[in-house]
Amino acid sequence: MKKIKTVARNVHITPRKLRLVIKMIKDRTPQELIEYLPLIPKKGARVVYKVLKTALADAGHNYGLAKDRLRFKEMRVDEGIVMKRWRPVSRGRAHTYKRRSSHLTIVLEEIK
Repeated sequence: MKKIKTVARNVHITPRKLRLVIKMIKDRTPQELIEYLPLIPKKGARVVYKVLKTALADAGHNYGLAKDRLRFKEMRVDEGIVMKRWRPVSRGRAHTYKRRSSHLTIVLEEIK
Protein backbone atom coordinates (compact mmCIF):
# COMPACT_ATOMS: atom_id res chain seq x y z
CA MET A 1 0.00 0.00 0.00
CA LYS A 2 1.57 3.26 -1.15
CA LYS A 3 1.39 6.44 0.90
CA ILE A 4 1.66 9.88 -0.64
CA LYS A 5 2.69 12.55 1.88
CA THR A 6 2.50 16.26 1.10
CA VAL A 7 3.46 18.98 3.57
CA ALA A 8 2.99 22.76 3.47
CA ARG A 9 5.25 24.35 6.05
CA ASN A 10 5.03 27.80 7.66
CA VAL A 11 1.69 28.73 6.11
CA HIS A 12 0.69 32.17 7.43
CA ILE A 13 -2.60 31.19 9.03
CA THR A 14 -3.21 30.17 12.62
CA PRO A 15 -3.56 26.45 13.33
CA ARG A 16 -6.94 27.03 14.95
CA LYS A 17 -8.42 28.53 11.77
CA LEU A 18 -6.95 25.78 9.61
CA ARG A 19 -8.31 23.05 11.90
CA LEU A 20 -11.82 24.46 11.43
CA VAL A 21 -11.60 23.68 7.72
CA ILE A 22 -10.10 20.23 8.33
CA LYS A 23 -13.00 19.36 10.66
CA MET A 24 -15.51 20.39 7.98
CA ILE A 25 -14.01 18.17 5.28
CA LYS A 26 -12.66 15.13 7.12
CA ASP A 27 -15.34 12.65 5.96
CA ARG A 28 -15.08 13.32 2.22
CA THR A 29 -12.97 11.79 -0.54
CA PRO A 30 -10.17 13.71 -2.27
CA GLN A 31 -12.16 13.86 -5.53
CA GLU A 32 -15.15 15.41 -3.77
CA LEU A 33 -12.94 18.00 -2.09
CA ILE A 34 -11.49 19.25 -5.37
CA GLU A 35 -15.00 20.43 -6.24
CA TYR A 36 -16.09 21.40 -2.70
CA LEU A 37 -13.13 23.38 -1.31
CA PRO A 38 -13.34 26.37 -3.71
CA LEU A 39 -16.88 26.98 -2.44
CA ILE A 40 -15.85 27.40 1.21
CA PRO A 41 -15.34 31.11 2.02
CA LYS A 42 -12.32 30.68 4.33
CA LYS A 43 -8.63 31.33 3.75
CA GLY A 44 -7.82 27.90 5.17
CA ALA A 45 -9.87 26.26 2.40
CA ARG A 46 -7.55 27.78 -0.23
CA VAL A 47 -4.50 26.42 1.59
CA VAL A 48 -5.97 22.91 1.90
CA TYR A 49 -7.03 23.02 -1.76
CA LYS A 50 -3.51 23.82 -2.95
CA VAL A 51 -1.91 21.10 -0.83
CA LEU A 52 -4.53 18.55 -1.92
CA LYS A 53 -3.99 19.35 -5.60
CA THR A 54 -0.25 18.89 -5.08
CA ALA A 55 -0.80 15.54 -3.34
CA LEU A 56 -3.05 14.29 -6.15
CA ALA A 57 -0.56 15.44 -8.79
CA ASP A 58 2.27 13.66 -6.94
CA ALA A 59 0.22 10.47 -6.78
CA GLY A 60 -0.44 10.53 -10.51
CA HIS A 61 2.97 11.66 -11.67
CA ASN A 62 5.33 9.90 -9.26
CA TYR A 63 3.42 6.67 -8.58
CA GLY A 64 1.03 6.36 -11.54
CA LEU A 65 -2.03 6.07 -9.29
CA ALA A 66 -5.54 6.98 -10.40
CA LYS A 67 -7.09 9.88 -8.48
CA ASP A 68 -10.34 8.02 -7.88
CA ARG A 69 -8.49 5.17 -6.10
CA LEU A 70 -7.12 7.37 -3.31
CA ARG A 71 -8.39 8.14 0.17
CA PHE A 72 -7.16 10.13 3.15
CA LYS A 73 -5.01 8.35 5.66
CA GLU A 74 -4.21 11.47 7.66
CA MET A 75 -4.82 15.22 7.65
CA ARG A 76 -2.89 17.02 10.36
CA VAL A 77 -2.29 20.65 11.31
CA ASP A 78 0.70 21.43 13.52
CA GLU A 79 1.91 24.70 14.91
CA GLY A 80 4.63 26.37 12.88
CA ILE A 81 6.93 29.21 13.82
CA VAL A 82 5.55 31.96 16.02
CA MET A 83 6.82 35.47 15.34
CA LYS A 84 6.64 37.86 18.26
CA ARG A 85 5.66 41.39 17.24
CA TRP A 86 4.70 44.58 19.03
CA ARG A 87 2.32 47.44 18.42
CA PRO A 88 2.93 50.96 19.74
CA VAL A 89 0.36 52.33 22.19
CA SER A 90 0.04 55.49 24.24
CA ARG A 91 2.65 56.84 26.68
CA GLY A 92 5.55 55.39 24.70
CA ARG A 93 4.66 51.80 25.53
CA ALA A 94 4.21 48.72 23.36
CA HIS A 95 1.84 45.75 23.42
CA THR A 96 3.12 42.42 22.17
CA TYR A 97 1.25 39.94 20.01
CA LYS A 98 2.09 36.72 18.16
CA ARG A 99 1.94 36.04 14.43
CA ARG A 100 1.26 32.31 14.27
CA SER A 101 1.86 29.95 11.37
CA SER A 102 0.96 26.33 10.61
CA HIS A 103 2.30 23.13 9.08
CA LEU A 104 -0.33 21.23 7.07
CA THR A 105 0.28 17.53 6.36
CA ILE A 106 -1.91 15.46 4.04
CA VAL A 107 -1.27 11.73 3.64
CA LEU A 108 -3.12 9.81 0.94
CA GLU A 109 -3.22 6.06 0.49
CA GLU A 110 -4.31 3.77 -2.31
CA ILE A 111 -7.57 1.83 -1.95
CA LYS A 112 -7.08 -1.88 -2.59
